[in-house]
Amino acid sequence: MIDKKRVGNYLKKLRKQKKKSNGKSFSQDDLANEFFTRYGKEISINAIAEWEGGNTLPSPENLEILSNIYNKSIDEILDGEEINIENFKEKYFIYDGLWGNNFDNEANLYQIRNEQIKLITSRFKTLLLTRINRHFSVNEEAEFRFLFDNFYYGIGKFFNRINHNSLAAKDEYLIFKEAINKLLVKNKNMTTEQKYWELQKLFSKRGAIHFTFMDDVRDLKNVDILKIRFKDLEDWEKDMLLAMFQTIEPWNPNPAEFGAKSLKTHESQYGEYDHDKIIKDEIKELIMRGACLNKSFFGVKIRYTEKIRIIDRLEELYNLCLKPIEISVIQDDLSRKSYKIENNLKNRFLAGYYFLLLGSLKGMRKLNNLYSDIEEIYDWFINTDEISEETYLNIAKLERIDTNQEKKYWLAEVKSRSSIDKHFKKFKDTEKTISEGLKEIENLKQMLLEGKKEYTIYKEKYEGGNNEESIRKCIENWKSKMSYSDFLRSRDKKATENLLKEIDDLSLEEIKDKYFRTEVFDGE
Repeated sequence: MIDKKRVGNYLKKLRKQKKKSNGKSFSQDDLANEFFTRYGKEISINAIAEWEGGNTLPSPENLEILSNIYNKSIDEILDGEEINIENFKEKYFIYDGLWGNNFDNEANLYQIRNEQIKLITSRFKTLLLTRINRHFSVNEEAEFRFLFDNFYYGIGKFFNRINHNSLAAKDEYLIFKEAINKLLVKNKNMTTEQKYWELQKLFSKRGAIHFTFMDDVRDLKNVDILKIRFKDLEDWEKDMLLAMFQTIEPWNPNPAEFGAKSLKTHESQYGEYDHDKIIKDEIKELIMRGACLNKSFFGVKIRYTEKIRIIDRLEELYNLCLKPIEISVIQDDLSRKSYKIENNLKNRFLAGYYFLLLGSLKGMRKLNNLYSDIEEIYDWFINTDEISEETYLNIAKLERIDTNQEKKYWLAEVKSRSSIDKHFKKFKDTEKTISEGLKEIENLKQMLLEGKKEYTIYKEKYEGGNNEESIRKCIENWKSKMSYSDFLRSRDKKATENLLKEIDDLSLEEIKDKYFRTEVFDGE
């Protein structure tokens, strides 16, 4: 497919650039004379005007003459431009993972990287839209290939069918190029928007140029370059980022996790830390910039039944709850010897919990005899459901933290220095699981006595991913099965408008239950 208008403009440009002996540009009449006097070929001024107006193309014979007159190759004339391939390694320098080493310490690498991503993604889209209307010029082909090879990769059924041991599979760009050609031929009657939608099913961005959920969505409200990048995203990408709130949240750590200083800094800049408000503001920001609720992009749960052999489940529970604990003891000669001890609460405490809790409770400093006795810590552990303020105060004293300041500050400092919260919760959760397992063992034994060999349980399998990367892959897969019109219909603009109206009056839990609910379907 040759762009006659592009060829015509180039021919007109070449004619005007060509000079006569008196320094004046060639006219169409001069060009006609050149055809006749040098090549013995009669050509009308009207024919030249038709070429330069982009209405017709010169014949192969006339193209050869034009090539000689203008000292340009026929390929350059049909491309409508001179072959002058840029240095794409300089233009798109973040292809090199060490690109930051080329800048001094004063450079804003974050801004530079985002400007490069903006340049890469917008140019790739421009070239794709160009390819829908015509074949690439030599220059465009070289640029498109560089962008694909370094910042994109092929996906979809076409690539899955390729024999990866074949010679063609060694050059993914050639596979991609062939896929584009076949798709455009197959969908020649589609609109440009529909063709572009189908083309997007053939590739995905490499991670380095994604607009990320965990980081970029968090900063979208305050960083101008991210606002510019977000505007360039496809509608489905904006919807995908909004859909991720169903399962995960952008990284918005509580500043208290990093101690009193971090908490005070946050409060001086933004006021009291309010996790729900931060998340709601991020949702609002996406919607106000064009994202739409799209249930086709939401994960779902598939409910199904599964038959379990009682003996298999008992073996699984035995390993969890009753299997002897193996411990290693240092001998007098400093060698180690392994022993097996009964799997009970006290032994699990000694083997798995005691030393970690001791380290947290004593601050590893042994400033006094608090919690120094094994029985004392054991009693504290089994009789405590929630860590008390008194315990936190004791840790604060051991860590020499000023407890005269406001409680939220000294408590933040305690939690940033001590891992007791993490250990305590992990151990309590483990013991709860074991306690429930022991009860299940008794029930299963009774079932065996009644002559039963298996039982049926109801299970749910989540489909939709549980982190940014897996969610993105799921949504790209679902998108590949949708037509452009299906996608447009799946964008629930009314629900999105309602969410925006109600968001400040609903809790985050209510928002997720009403607008991001995970549907459950019965499977086979």
